[in-house]
Amino acid sequence: MTGGERQTDSLEVFPKIMKLSDDTIRCRFFLHGLRHVSKAGIERAERLSVGEELRVAIELNNPATTCAVQLQTADCHLIGWAPRYLVDDLRVALQEHPKVSATVQRINLPDAPLARRVLIELHARMPADFEPMTSEVYRVVDRSELTRAA
Repeated sequence: MTGGERQTDSLEVFPKIMKLSDDTIRCRFFLHGLRHVSKAGIERAERLSVGEELRVAIELNNPATTCAVQLQTADCHLIGWAPRYLVDDLRVALQEHPKVSATVQRINLPDAPLARRVLIELHARMPADFEPMTSEVYRVVDRSELTRAA
């Protein structure tokens, strides 16, 4: 699972999040931003274990994106963020159902790039009348648009 990206790419490929019949979503992603956390956060991330539960929090003053979704350990270490493409939908989920869970699914070897080190699974309940990934931000890009951009 690479996310379909290279350092030279300006696009990121990710699976469409589908709401399940019980109004929940489940998605997996690699922890973002580990290189931007404190030394203590990086050291704590190095001690994560598979199955470890993480805290999910909305950050309203992120210097890069204004609003972001933090992932923290139970002992309050910020270890990174959810991908930007999940932020708007998670804000909607948290407003109505504040119980969002995240769990460490896999930890890659230390020689893996930081951006591919920790795989997370997130589970959230969505409002019954809300469908994730339906805003204009998630517009499907036509192949001809990619050809013209190249």
